[in-house]
Amino acid sequence: MGALPIETMRAILEIAIDKEGSTYAELLLGDAPLSKYREQQALIRKLGSVCHRWRSICLEFLFEHVWIGPPLEPNTLAFRQIFDTNTLCGYSRHPPGWWTRQLYLDIHFLEPSERKALVDHFQVNNPFPNVECLFIFDCGSDVDAENAKVILYVYAEHLASLMLKGSVDTLRSMISCAPGGLPHLRELALEFPWSGPPSPDKRDPLVLPSVNTLHLSNIKYDEYFGLLDWSFPSLRTLAMYMTYMLPDAFGPFIHLHGSTITSLSIPYWPLQPSVHKDLFEACRALERLEVLEGMWVDDETLELVSLTHLPIMEEHGLREWTFKQFWVEAECFDITFQDCAGNPNLFPSLQKIRLLSPGVDKLFSLPLSRVHAFRNWSRALKDRGVALVDDENGIPFNQLRRYGF
Repeated sequence: MGALPIETMRAILEIAIDKEGSTYAELLLGDAPLSKYREQQALIRKLGSVCHRWRSICLEFLFEHVWIGPPLEPNTLAFRQIFDTNTLCGYSRHPPGWWTRQLYLDIHFLEPSERKALVDHFQVNNPFPNVECLFIFDCGSDVDAENAKVILYVYAEHLASLMLKGSVDTLRSMISCAPGGLPHLRELALEFPWSGPPSPDKRDPLVLPSVNTLHLSNIKYDEYFGLLDWSFPSLRTLAMYMTYMLPDAFGPFIHLHGSTITSLSIPYWPLQPSVHKDLFEACRALERLEVLEGMWVDDETLELVSLTHLPIMEEHGLREWTFKQFWVEAECFDITFQDCAGNPNLFPSLQKIRLLSPGVDKLFSLPLSRVHAFRNWSRALKDRGVALVDDENGIPFNQLRRYGF
């Protein structure tokens, strides 16, 4: 029997490797993606040792996602590609860096002189010419920001996704200096680890015309106001992580940017009626709302999820409401939410409420199927054509009995 076609071999190895890159949510919420990446790289190397043919394919996979981060030793292959483009060419049609589509740069672990040499080499030789997704993890100091600005300049014209970490003024300056205004950028992630008031200077709006997905992490009072002179005319998806929706800061921000949003992820369900009002009034086009976590009163107690009846809810087009990490203990869903969500006059377009119930084996949280209070609510929702779905089982709540739950 002849050898399998190269396309078939690629498809088989792709399944074995599971070579998807890390999502912005994973990157912004923890260090696990770097460990996952290194495990994936180790698996690719093992598969590449089988034969010459597998090695040529795996070399491409090895460089599709390049992550330069601490410590130094795991980055040997990446540095060889950066500083010696002829080293690894014998097994592929192109230099390995030609295959790189996602580039993660966390170079703060290098000495300042090493960082400068790395950035200078990128500027002159561009060892990864086809990068579409760029992640720059540290733009804290002036020197780091200048280094990041150089890297961004190299890739700005063709970038589809960008992640930056720094102060709101620093990131604004970097993006505004990018050649061509990042014309093809569709996804932008910003993390604000350092709090500081934005510059009071009057400036022209920073317009990012093609960005349809925006991720914001650690956004605080000053950052809300610092983003008021940014413009995202194509924005459809907004995800916020590890932040507080302060009423007097969140209101102006969401009223400015919310009119085109169809999908919104927020870190918790806020108790303030003023935030609910701002959210639903500003996001008239909103179809999908995702709550990422419960709001904790203290280390042991979750706030009740409640909802104030507002007139806007009677005409709002919300279709799907998702609660992730929904820990079911006793009575953690307040009756006011159940009444509002079950009322056919409110959210007339609502089709599904999705609850992630982690299950009895995770922190003693109960599966929804064991919580009697949800049965009546499920029936009320079904009567108005809304499915209550337990994400642990992936089955609408009112169908659980058919499957023996």
